[in-house]
Amino acid sequence: MVYIEIIYLILYSIVCFLVVKNIFRAKVDEIYNNIENELTSLRNSIEFTFDETKKDVVGQNRQYLLEMNKDISKKIKDLSDTVKNRPII
Repeated sequence: MVYIEIIYLILYSIVCFLVVKNIFRAKVDEIYNNIENELTSLRNSIEFTFDETKKDVVGQNRQYLLEMNKDISKKIKDLSDTVKNRPII
């Protein structure tokens, strides 16, 4: 009779351990999936923000280069006009 009780307690302990292990694993998987989803969301947000910032910077650089080209063209034209109007000695 004592042996049957000992075997019963051992089996009960094993079953309880397996149940707790499965519950723990399920909770860990749930937390891992939540964290993975949050990280994916953050990565997408960062990539979107980076793309938008990149577009803005490219646009600003183009505008700056256009202004510089206009200024350079104007200075070259002014210099050529000055050279044309200068009397030859």
